Amino acid sequence: METFNMNETFIHILKENKISHGDKRDIQNVCSLSFFKIDSPTDTHPDHWEIHPDGDELLLVTRGKLEVEIVTQTNYLQAVPRNPQSKKLIVSSGESIIVKKGHWHRILLKEPTNLVVAGFRENSKLSPIIQ
Repeated sequence: METFNMNETFIHILKENKISHGDKRDIQNVCSLSFFKIDSPTDTHPDHWEIHPDGDELLLVTRGKLEVEIVTQTNYLQAVPRNPQSKKLIVSSGESIIVKKGHWHRILLKEPTNLVVAGFRENSKLSPIIQ
């Protein structure tokens, strides 16, 4: 057994009830768990939408506060249209949200935050916000 720094590794929840860790973030058909210390608004790429077509994503705030904006209209796999219909939710310390598979979303920092993210991100995409 060993300890490891969560700022430098990713946890992988594998089949057969096994858990591993390493420096590779995205592994096919594996749920990866990551820790992020977010101090600056640019740490969350607020000028881009993101989508995870392979599975849901869990966002768990252990300290701080985020706003999660999720596109609620038809989800486009290539890009998000200008001024999409969306829902905004505040996620504070001790709270979490599950962003469903195939939904464009973005994270906006409200105060310095520690965030645990679990998801299937192998084919994740970013799309610039169209102004």
